[in-house]
Amino acid sequence: MSEFAAIHSQTQQRYSQRYQQLGRHIRTLGWGNQEQQQYRFAQTLIGLNFDQRHILDIGCGFGDYYAFLKAEGIPIQGYTGIDINPDLLQEARQQWASETQV
Repeated sequence: MSEFAAIHSQTQQRYSQRYQQLGRHIRTLGWGNQEQQQYRFAQTLIGLNFDQRHILDIGCGFGDYYAFLKAEGIPIQGYTGIDINPDLLQEARQQWASETQV
């Protein structure tokens, strides 16, 4: 197994284990708390105009960034989320499938 494949597998396992233990929880994704996540999301908006843009969220987890943009009233053109963990993607699809591509 290559070093990249080993890291990929370990990362998938780590997030799957957290998901099995915690479910859809902020700590499953490695965030300390909701405030930290929201602060970091807000930093992405500084100096950028996302209006009518298509967002590619790499490492989307549960699609929380999409929820953030929606809550902020930012009129994006579309959102595509990708993640290496199928458990997180499945959860995101259940939440957002009718509105986004995850």
